[in-house]
Amino acid sequence: MSKLIAQRDSCGYELGFSVGVAAGYATLGMAGFEQRCDYTANGNGIALAPRICAEAKNGQIVISRNSYAGFEDRIDAKPLRDFRIKGVGKPVQTRVGIR
Repeated sequence: MSKLIAQRDSCGYELGFSVGVAAGYATLGMAGFEQRCDYTANGNGIALAPRICAEAKNGQIVISRNSYAGFEDRIDAKPLRDFRIKGVGKPVQTRVGIR
């Protein structure tokens, strides 16, 4: 992304980039009604990831604590603050990737 951001900056465009990572169970399948039916995915991880991403600052990769637990031996990340996220009863613990 740094190459793309630099390229856009040289053209006068401001481009930012952040990532939110969450994992969880998901239900996949067709949803809708007879006239309109789409393939979709629903679940906690799918709902949580964009909310975490919205809290991330430009250039940050933010991962939920539960997702990080499965990769902590391979990812260098430090604790970030807990987020209160709409639709989630308790604060979500997060970590931010270290470059």
